[in-house]
Amino acid sequence: MRKLISIFVVGNLVLVSAFSYSYGLGNYKNERGLFIAGVQEVVQEIETYASQTPDCKTDYNEWDYNADRCGVQTYMVSKEISSRKKPYEKMVSESEGQRILIIDTGMADSAIRYPNRILGMYQWGELNWSDNQAELSYVESVATVTMRKGLFHIKRNILGESENFVPSTELSRQLDFSQLERFTGGSDASDVHGDISLNVLADYNPDAQFVLLDTIKFNDTEMLCSEEKVNAYADAVIENISSLIDEFGISYVHLSSGITRSFFARKVDSKCNDLGWYDRYILATKLHKSYARILEQVASKAMLFQASVGSPDYSLMADDGEHSEYYSDCKTIPYRLRSGFLTKNDIHINPRISASGTSYETARNYLSTGQKRNKNCNDIYLNVGWEESFVDFPSFGYAPVLFSADAIGAAPMNFMSTSFINPVALSFVNSKANGQAYFARNVVLEQIRQQAMSNSPSLVSPMLYGDFMVCKDFPAACIGWDQFRYGQ
Repeated sequence: MRKLISIFVVGNLVLVSAFSYSYGLGNYKNERGLFIAGVQEVVQEIETYASQTPDCKTDYNEWDYNADRCGVQTYMVSKEISSRKKPYEKMVSESEGQRILIIDTGMADSAIRYPNRILGMYQWGELNWSDNQAELSYVESVATVTMRKGLFHIKRNILGESENFVPSTELSRQLDFSQLERFTGGSDASDVHGDISLNVLADYNPDAQFVLLDTIKFNDTEMLCSEEKVNAYADAVIENISSLIDEFGISYVHLSSGITRSFFARKVDSKCNDLGWYDRYILATKLHKSYARILEQVASKAMLFQASVGSPDYSLMADDGEHSEYYSDCKTIPYRLRSGFLTKNDIHINPRISASGTSYETARNYLSTGQKRNKNCNDIYLNVGWEESFVDFPSFGYAPVLFSADAIGAAPMNFMSTSFINPVALSFVNSKANGQAYFARNVVLEQIRQQAMSNSPSLVSPMLYGDFMVCKDFPAACIGWDQFRYGQ
């Protein structure tokens, strides 16, 4: 059993669900016998533990005697990740050990898996007002997860406490997932949007550590209906995020969302009935500008990787200036990188992607309409071996990047969006900078931006050339992919 990662899009809202789905990974096996040190021991421990557990779904006669494994329990995530350990010591590169702030929803399930890599997990506290001044702070997250006790033990105690680096991609090559079927059921992980990003970053950046923050919200009626309070709220958000960046020494900020002007217009129209049409129009623009100001200030503190809206109706040019639907996406912000994705992956029809990347003009026919239209609001496109609308598994393209919703097994996505390309882009840039954030910020990003500004943003294929830190720190993790590399 693996997780088939399914995405449902309703307007600008992305709903992510993970359904159990049985399929084979075909040739995706480590047949060369090259393994990351320590993974086999962890796999053996998991399979032994699972084999000694009855089927929690159907074996009711044994269930009462195995409540410590089959019972369902709710866990406070922040409590489970509070016992921090040092990062993995078995590094072969001299990278700095980057610290990444992830701003997203739905990260609790995977956070359980990485107690020694999560430095803090926070949510936004209550917003209060005093003379048009916003009183806002981040507080320790109260997020919980509900799962079978046996599955919790595997994720938190076996994988989470391992002193070795055990990526979900490597587990997919070695673990007998049929053993884990007995632990299914009882989970409440309905939103795994942030889980996917966290897992990609954890898998492909072995020495990175993470601070998790709930997504920025625009729900307060007083703030939405007052220009003064709009600006005060933006100031408060900037102050809090800046504080996290300074406190934890954050190198990168990963933000898996973009917001259009229409989002704010709908909010204002529904909340501010006392205002006239023109005042609501102006206020929606002010809200959008304040959001862009938040992005600018965050990017000035740490390199910002932000998912664009990526709409099929994307404006090629922001002709309306600050009134543009995509103002915050298309506005030039130093030290921000926006990424797109390739949507067809047949190696016989796609351009061969060189180590230095393929130009947009060469690759544009292999992009979806929405991806083509965001060219002027995008910095780089990445191939992850994903095929549009595939239904048969395995259906890898060349040089695939695998994604995980549960932090145990990894698989291809059956839907792709800029939200899930964003962590791949961060991992690629971190690798190009050899794990040095200063170099990434001042050299690698500038090279990418100059290419994009020349009206030809590059399309790159990170796994094809091992352009991830995991490939440098643990080469065995990136060996055995030859069947996906044009027959190399």
